Parts: sequence; C-alpha cells; structure tokens
Amino acid sequence: MNIFLDWLKGILKVAGFEYQEVGDNAVFVEKIDYTIKYFRLGDDQILLDKTLPVWEDWWIYKQDILKSKVLGKLGLLEKIPARLCKLKRIDRTEAKAFLTDNHLQGWTSSKVQYGIFLPEKHFRILRDESASAPDFLIAVMTFSGRRVFKDGSISYELMRYCVRKGYALQGGFTKAFKAFIGEKNPDSVMTYIDFDWYTGGIYEQFGFKSVGLYPSLHFRLNESGDRVSADLKGSYQIKNKGSLKMVWKK
Repeated sequence: MNIFLDWLKGILKVAGFEYQEVGDNAVFVEKIDYTIKYFRLGDDQILLDKTLPVWEDWWIYKQDILKSKVLGKLGLLEKIPARLCKLKRIDRTEAKAFLTDNHLQGWTSSKVQYGIFLPEKHFRILRDESASAPDFLIAVMTFSGRRVFKDGSISYELMRYCVRKGYALQGGFTKAFKAFIGEKNPDSVMTYIDFDWYTGGIYEQFGFKSVGLYPSLHFRLNESGDRVSADLKGSYQIKNKGSLKMVWKK
C-alpha cells in the first residue's frame, strides 16, 4: 500500500486527468507529460529526465509542502495575480519562518529579502478565510550579499523563491526580481536550480542562461528528520537529480 500514490490518484480522478500506473510506485500523468514516482529511503534508482521524484522523507516530514508542489505541477492550486499584491523588504526572521513552513529545502542564510503581500482589501478573492490582516504574505524571494569580482562587476546570488503552500502567484517571480534589479542594479545574478522538480520556464523567460551542470547529491536523515550530506562511500538514503547553475546578466 502506497498512501502517497493513493492520494495522488484520488486527486487525478477528481480533476478528471488521464493517468497510467507505472509499476508499483509511479504514475504517468498525461496532462503534464511527466511521471511522478515515489522513492523510499534507501532506493538507488536512475532518476529519468521526465520523472518527478517524491521522496519518503518529504511525505513523512513535509507532507503539506509536498502536496502543494504536486498540485502546482498539475495546475490545481488557487491562483492569485501578483498585480493585486504589494512588495516590500522583510527581515531575515520573517523570511526564515516563511521558508521553513513553505519550502521543501527550508531556509538558507540571506542578506536581502523581499515579501509579496496580498492587501486586506483583496482578501475577498481567496477561497478560504486563513488570511490574516492587514496583509497576507504570499511569496518570498531572498538574495545573498553583494559580491565584487576582480573586474569590478557586481553580482548577487538568488537564494530562494517560494510561494505559500496552497497558492500559485501569477507574475510573482517577475515582480520580486524586477524590484531587486531596480534597487541593487547588479551586473549579474546567479542561482542554482534543483533538477528534482524543475521543469523549465520561469528562469529562462527572464533571461537566465545555463552555465554549468552539477552531479547528484547524496543525503541521509538526522535524528530530527532533516537532510544532511552523506559521503558516497558511506551510507546514504536519498539521491537527488543534481542541479543547474544559471546566470542573469545586465
């Protein structure tokens, strides 16, 4: 019995999406042309390009975030237009709390943080009553501090972009990134994209270019259920699909 796949197939049936079971632990979804596959801790299988991996630790420890990511790939999240939202700088404490609650990889240190908020006057567009006054934090984008290269050029790293679980923010990435470019005027911005769930689009559309591929990383879980790096020669429980380094240039 696979509880995740039972949940997924239930969602697909209600939405009317065609799907085919692939073995005991995967489902091919015609609408997105991807296979969603469940991996148990310790599995060491080849992760194909058209496979979205769902690891057991996500289902156990970050189930709400995982469900939101799956629903997002299926286009089933509640949509909010960024044009109705306002953007402002937030502190690291607020960014850390938001990313911990809404990002599969959690929080990472940053120097510059932006929050995108839905004002109270637009709460009427929400399907539920979970929003809190006066503004509802919908998304966060964070950056490193400034880096100055030998040629004098200025660069930053985009650390995280995350939308609150349960929602899709239309135009949110553009809103936050343009604000950062306007404020800091960098010569370049680099970022690393985890291949596990990235299916292309948003970064390329904004002018980011691929500059390097990085191999799969290996992890094990600590006593708190958090992922920590694992030596290839030792025991590891999780293997991701690697990452892509991308750079935006002015």
